[in-house]
Amino acid sequence: MKKNEKIKYPLPAFEVIADAIVGDVTALQRLLKHYDQYINKLSLRKYYDEYGGEHYFLNNELKSCLQIKMIAKTLQFKLKHE
Repeated sequence: MKKNEKIKYPLPAFEVIADAIVGDVTALQRLLKHYDQYINKLSLRKYYDEYGGEHYFLNNELKSCLQIKMIAKTLQFKLKHE
């Protein structure tokens, strides 16, 4: 794999997304689980200790906010039926 080449991850199944849009709790949980690693990466924060060492921690408050925002936007999403 080349340095600039992006890894393609599989998307959640359309049925899971469609069920989550109508409010199915199990489908929403599956979506959250699918995107958990990505949300964790977005929630990482860097801090420096008293010796100047760089460390990272998972900001759980930010993670919860991102999960809530994802659920809210999923429920607001409208599917176009053709």
